[in-house]
Amino acid sequence: RYYRMKGLEEKAAIANAKNVPHIRLFQPSTIVTEEYRYGWVDRTVFAFHAAFDPYIPTQYHSVDVRLLGMAMVADAEKILHSPVEQDASESILAKVTYADYINVAGEAFEEQYQPNRSEL
Repeated sequence: RYYRMKGLEEKAAIANAKNVPHIRLFQPSTIVTEEYRYGWVDRTVFAFHAAFDPYIPTQYHSVDVRLLGMAMVADAEKILHSPVEQDASESILAKVTYADYINVAGEAFEEQYQPNRSEL
């Protein structure tokens, strides 16, 4: 059900963005925060990802909320500073995942926060 609903949401967003030149669909797996907001559920999920992230495909990696935010800002800046296309009859669609977050903002994130590997 969840993936079906997410697919429907994506299709609706794309269909309703006819005049939007760039559509970016950020797809984080689990968003990790510094605090536990949902009690034992957060503790369990965060502990799972801390242990298994090195072994699972990157599309399922947890992402620090700060890294996600930095990646969104860096991605938007990149698009805003790119040359405007004259023929924008179709939207440019991109699905952005963990590997993209690292490529866009990973180095800046490491420099700014120097996270403990066990936190991610």
